[in-house]
Amino acid sequence: MAVLPYFFYLQAKRIHRAIDEWGINPWLVYVGAPVLFFGGSIALFSRMVYASWVYVGVAAVALLQLCNSTRLRFLRQAFDRRTYRRVRMLEHTLLVTPFLAFLLCRGEIWFALGLLVLAAATIPLRIGTARSATLPTYIPITISP
Repeated sequence: MAVLPYFFYLQAKRIHRAIDEWGINPWLVYVGAPVLFFGGSIALFSRMVYASWVYVGVAAVALLQLCNSTRLRFLRQAFDRRTYRRVRMLEHTLLVTPFLAFLLCRGEIWFALGLLVLAAATIPLRIGTARSATLPTYIPITISP
């Protein structure tokens, strides 16, 4: 279990460095991202009739980004089976939490429950091909006399 905090610490450090490489103060992003997220959520819900469906769809697209087969192959090699499942569960929970918080604040309980089910259903999901299929470029042709 001591591996999980270290893994998420490394992930946070990678994100911090990536933001720093863009030339942006990381603390500006840490404060600005939640403000933009909730501001965008409020704008979406104030302007659309079916905003709950779009909101859950955006969360689903974000969840599917965590299901990349190359990334999952790395996680399976790095962790044992039990730790791998915990990492996947925590990643999905952390990603869905702001969406759930906003849906619950809006009183959209059924959409929040649906999003929880969707997050749980995408934990074992893998998207992408592990191997690429290629067509042969050389086919030997023999002509017999």
